Amino acid sequence: MADQKLKDALGRLKGAVNSLDPADSDSRELLKELAAAIEVKLNQNPSAVTKGDLQETLRDRAAQFKVRHPLISNLLDEISDVLTHLGI
Repeated sequence: MADQKLKDALGRLKGAVNSLDPADSDSRELLKELAAAIEVKLNQNPSAVTKGDLQETLRDRAAQFKVRHPLISNLLDEISDVLTHLGI
């Protein structure tokens, strides 16, 4: 169930990234890299995943996007919560 929530949240994040203003290329690139990093972590052997590092990055990015992109900030918080629930 948590895996599906994470996949759904990642899909919504990718959709939100694609809907960003094309002039905001820095935000687009940063979020695309973050989504890719999340997917890499999920595809790794669970014992190879370092707990906490991804959540810290997600929280930092969520804080960065809180004012200009609140929807994206909320999605990053949601993804962090699901990863915590999965023990990643």
